[in-house]
Amino acid sequence: MNILKMRFLLILSCCYALSGCAPLVISGIGGTAIYRATKRKNLSTSISDTSLAFTVRKKIADGGVAYDNVSVSVDRGYVMLAGSVEREELKKLVEEEVWKINGVVGVKNAIVIGNATTFAQSTGDAAITTKIKSMLLMRKGVRSSNFSIKTINGIVHVSGIAESIQEKDAVLSVIKTTSGVRKVVSYITVG
Repeated sequence: MNILKMRFLLILSCCYALSGCAPLVISGIGGTAIYRATKRKNLSTSISDTSLAFTVRKKIADGGVAYDNVSVSVDRGYVMLAGSVEREELKKLVEEEVWKINGVVGVKNAIVIGNATTFAQSTGDAAITTKIKSMLLMRKGVRSSNFSIKTINGIVHVSGIAESIQEKDAVLSVIKTTSGVRKVVSYITVG
């Protein structure tokens, strides 16, 4: 692979990792054709998911839950919550409030009870997520844009739709062999 391609992939993976709205970033840098050719989720669905994620984050913050401690990702109307809250009641409250939002198809609540992660842990989790996304981006036979990945305290939560069992297995293999991963929680469906 030449150096120009490697730089492009590095920039693209950084944008993807740092953005909650990867499809818009990719489209914004002129990759619309690539995006549409490599992802089953259309642009309209991506925009709806981004809008829904914003609404969920606002609802959580308005409810008094420290947003910094709860991560939100949305894939085709399915909301994945990860992070930590101080009490079980807050975990239940967050999920109940999310279910009330128009457009929510399902909720995967991976919030744990306990103290917020430290800055060092958050940085380590971000590094793990970035490594995984970069490896998936370069993995032959895997459409990395079809998967959402969140790492909390070394536990990787992955959701999305794989085209085949082989693609699902390849994604899980990459995640399991990434250094720093303590556990993998998979919400991947095949279809």
